[in-house]
Amino acid sequence: MKQTIIHEDYTVIVTPRANCRRFVLRCRSGEQGFALSVPPGTTRAQIERFLRQQENWMHAHSAALQAWQPRYEAGERHMLLGRRVTLGQNGIPAGKAFIRLRGDRFAETVRRLFTVWEPRLGVRTAGIRFRDMKSRWGSCQTKTRVVTLNSRLALYPEDCIEHVIVHELCHLLVPNHSAAFHDLMTAHLPSWRERQKRTNTMDVRPLPPET
Repeated sequence: MKQTIIHEDYTVIVTPRANCRRFVLRCRSGEQGFALSVPPGTTRAQIERFLRQQENWMHAHSAALQAWQPRYEAGERHMLLGRRVTLGQNGIPAGKAFIRLRGDRFAETVRRLFTVWEPRLGVRTAGIRFRDMKSRWGSCQTKTRVVTLNSRLALYPEDCIEHVIVHELCHLLVPNHSAAFHDLMTAHLPSWRERQKRTNTMDVRPLPPET
């Protein structure tokens, strides 16, 4: 069950998640405060201790959010498949055109990776969907064989996108996170743990124009 904690005058929405094995702290997009995902059974004392350790990070990110919000204007720096680009320069458009461009390139990358990995794993999906998800990078409905990917992966490099796709496709063979699942991931993508860590820690925040 979600709970709200006030820490150092910041509002922190804490959510226990069944598949969460570590603390994941994020800024709440478009809002003041933070969202914290924790493993089930985490105590209030453990949460408070973690938040104390993250206070410098929270101060820095809160100040940045209050000082500037992206508008996709020329000069802003945004992530495009793991590369930070400047809007309005080097053929990169600003505004909604950039959002469309990023979405199109992401979709193309995803389709190409699916054509590689479906035959490699011997599986076939019934559909691919994109959705903005707050707490997971992807999901797989084993009954319908539909894979849903977090649309925010458009900010990340291809190796990060690939590890999420392989993860979800492996669920068509092993529909849980057992040792057998991890062994399957390692057999086909030995670097998946490193890629997962990079995906969870990479700084993909948009930045204001350079002054």
